[in-house]
Amino acid sequence: MKKFFTLIFSALMVLFLTTGVVKADEMTINGQVIMGPQGMPAAGVPVLVFLAADSVMVDAVTDEAGFFEAEIEAEDGYQGDVVVQVFDWCTMVSLEEVFPFVNGDVITTLFHVCVEGGGGGGGGGNDCHANFQWMPLEGLQISFWDESWGNDIEEWTWEFGDGTTGTGIEIVHLYTEPGMYEVTLTISGDECSDSRTKMVHVMDSIPPQPECQAMFGYEPEEGLTVQFIDLSWGDDIDEYLWDFGDGNISNEQEPEHTYAEQGMYLVSLTISGDECASSIEMPVHVMDSIWPPQGCHANFHWEMMDELMVQFFNASQGDDIDEYLWDFGDGTTSDEMEPMHLYAEAGMYQVSLTIFGDDCQDIKVKNVNVNGNQPPQGCHAMFFYEYTEDPLTINFIDLSMGEITAWNWNFGDEMTSAEQNPTHTYAEEGMYMVSLEITCDSCTNAIEMPVFVGDSVWPPQPGCHANFHWDQMGDLMVQFINSSQGEEIDEYLWDFGDGTTSDEFEPLHAFAEEGVYEVTLTVSGAECLDTKTKVVHVGNNWPPNNDCHANYDWAVHEDGVTVTFTDTSVGDSIQEWMWDFGDGEISMEQNPVHVFPEEGMYFVSLSIIAGDCMDMKTRHIHVGTGGMPPQNCHAMFHPEYVSDMTIAFMDMSMGDIDSWFWDFGDGNTSTEQEPVHTYAEAGFYLVSLTIEGEECTDSLVMEIMVDEPWNNNPCEALFLPEFTNNLEVTFYDMSIGNVESWSWNFGDGTASYEQNPVHTYEQVGTYLVTLSIQTEDGCSHVYSVELYLESM
Repeated sequence: MKKFFTLIFSALMVLFLTTGVVKADEMTINGQVIMGPQGMPAAGVPVLVFLAADSVMVDAVTDEAGFFEAEIEAEDGYQGDVVVQVFDWCTMVSLEEVFPFVNGDVITTLFHVCVEGGGGGGGGGNDCHANFQWMPLEGLQISFWDESWGNDIEEWTWEFGDGTTGTGIEIVHLYTEPGMYEVTLTISGDECSDSRTKMVHVMDSIPPQPECQAMFGYEPEEGLTVQFIDLSWGDDIDEYLWDFGDGNISNEQEPEHTYAEQGMYLVSLTISGDECASSIEMPVHVMDSIWPPQGCHANFHWEMMDELMVQFFNASQGDDIDEYLWDFGDGTTSDEMEPMHLYAEAGMYQVSLTIFGDDCQDIKVKNVNVNGNQPPQGCHAMFFYEYTEDPLTINFIDLSMGEITAWNWNFGDEMTSAEQNPTHTYAEEGMYMVSLEITCDSCTNAIEMPVFVGDSVWPPQPGCHANFHWDQMGDLMVQFINSSQGEEIDEYLWDFGDGTTSDEFEPLHAFAEEGVYEVTLTVSGAECLDTKTKVVHVGNNWPPNNDCHANYDWAVHEDGVTVTFTDTSVGDSIQEWMWDFGDGEISMEQNPVHVFPEEGMYFVSLSIIAGDCMDMKTRHIHVGTGGMPPQNCHAMFHPEYVSDMTIAFMDMSMGDIDSWFWDFGDGNTSTEQEPVHTYAEAGFYLVSLTIEGEECTDSLVMEIMVDEPWNNNPCEALFLPEFTNNLEVTFYDMSIGNVESWSWNFGDGTASYEQNPVHTYEQVGTYLVTLSIQTEDGCSHVYSVELYLESM
């Protein structure tokens, strides 16, 4: 997407570049860019403002809330129009608004990009994209659930690979025997249909922890042929299943595959053994003539044949290579093309391959761990990369795991770096094999990936756009809110900048200490990949000039759709208020009154500017009369763990509340709105909050776990219920940890395995809702809340 912006705006810069103009009159344009059907803020979008009858142009970029401001000057007495342009990267069309130039005037405008179906004016109909996930249950049962994209999906058909089928959004299937099954989900609607097939490993019992990890690399060969290299680790791997993303599969360990045409393909590798199974998906870029024009390119990989015996495989590229020189790092060498070498003892060796030809010479150096093919204890190398406005400059992002002390990058063009997250500018376009080697006290590990540099090499991928914002829930607890756009996105990877990661959609993360962290979100899908990095201040560690904090209250009128918003922000000399009501409308008033088009849930954002400080607050508010209990208040709270035995209780109740009464379940009580309580010993406690107002009262009972020390717990189940109408409840997962499975018991004999299910009860009453989670590391936790439903 950045390339489209760069090309279009660079061309316009040349077109409208001006010199020697005497300017006297001025006009200000304020606006916002929103995207998607829900009208989410579009951050980092270039905006172009120019005079239609003169050669004057200015540009701006939207902030995190999607707002922009531009001031354009003209010669005294200018008569003509001002044109404001925004490029819609989804439809590849420039959107524009035209206004008459009026000296001193302030204009407000709104652009809506990436609207479903082209905003109702064509755009090729409603597309849909099939996707699903699965989770093993007891015995041979597998729970399948839909994660497809598209607004008009009406039918879901499952083929389980054992000759049976099923229908529905969620389904639990019982297989008759263990094995690998090819499961297909087909979705269809009035104007769309799509299918997704995945290999599902069915086992008699679920292994307590994965004992293997799927991983692979790849090397382009001549034309459209790609050699895939298995980098998985584990002792008992005996099955491999490759899905090349073009409808073809293979069961070889290291297959060679020829594609029919160039492009980007989402390739998956699934491995399995007696007690383990693992999968990984990675984008693979297949292009003609993508190697740098250097004549030859040295490369190799290896395989452990025995404890100290290593088979080296030559993967060099070039037509005129006639000599090979291997240095095994133990004082011995070889001139064979693919030697097998016996080492005297286990250890880490620096192996180099030098190749020679008539017009070329190249060398490749890799660290080889002689002691099995599992990664050394404690660390694992991994990285991503993102493009900048300069097509030859790449930002490299370290995603490695472990207590790393040193990084060694080789950019594939004879340049290196020891930085953790370097930025590198290449001399020319092409594909480069980039390697990262990491070192910690007890381990060394390396990874190599192809990187595509240049506009003509990387295929344009406008299909997704990574973005996020966040809300600090407590001193060290941060709720990350995903605002990425793209129908093809099916994977999310968060790097919190503190050595931990998550693949959740909207993780709630507890940092260990205050500080400034670079948080990165990488999104990927079948035909897209994008990364967004932002600086997050955790705790009280804010810049000295950031002395403002956005916040607001709201009240719904009797008609159910009119809402009065009251600014409660804190800060010296707040100058601007910018509201985004989540329905495509905005306001610059401090305390606006807004009429929503219909009842429902809306993400409402307030952005404030006070001098050098800017802050934003986003809330998920309910507009309407049918979603709240008749007494107009609803008790809700959230526990935050401050230290080992101390918990801060955050009041999240709704309504006109006068008093709060807390019972902490250990004989102690409080009448504060947000108390902090220290328990005497670890255990489970039923905590209740009772709220009262002039015409309402409500209570909520929640079971919490107090553990000493809490920081040793790698996961914690947590959720918040939201009442959409009298018997329908939306459950929002807020669990902590790298959760891979969710199991809900709604207290009425029904269950769900979705992350954020919506459940409709058949009758009013009291229900004990339980969420059980399990992480990839084998950690499990259970959390319960007692819900009271009454008739409206």
